[in-house]
Amino acid sequence: MSYNTKEGDYNVHAGEGGHTEYAATTEQEFRLRNYAIKWLKEHDNQTLLRVSTERLTAGPALPLMYDFMREEYPDLEVICTPEAGKDRVTPESVIFGSLVTEDPLCRKVINQFFKNLAVMVGDIAIISLCYGGIYLCGGVVDGNRDYLVKEE
Repeated sequence: MSYNTKEGDYNVHAGEGGHTEYAATTEQEFRLRNYAIKWLKEHDNQTLLRVSTERLTAGPALPLMYDFMREEYPDLEVICTPEAGKDRVTPESVIFGSLVTEDPLCRKVINQFFKNLAVMVGDIAIISLCYGGIYLCGGVVDGNRDYLVKEE
């Protein structure tokens, strides 16, 4: 969205910002990026040479990120487990684990997920000079509303 000074109103601009490259900023995020390439090949039979931001900022990323955090923090108690008959946790179970059962691994996933999203949204805000704001939507955002608006 940008402000049109000539007409005095806002313009909405469609885009596909999620297809930009994931911008790892820490050693752990570089490991996450590389883990995503391996995980997507093993679980979704996708051979990738790059990781788009969307791969780590959309709901389907939560099981991938949960598996990554389990490897990164093997000493943390595992509370969230896959449902019967499934080989991985669901995005809903990670959200529930973070908010309700306060699962430490789920909390790490959600913290990293929203850091990834914040970096992307911040970049989009700078690139597009969106004076009218950025609107977040989707299942993960809606499911974590309390997390997003809490004051610390």
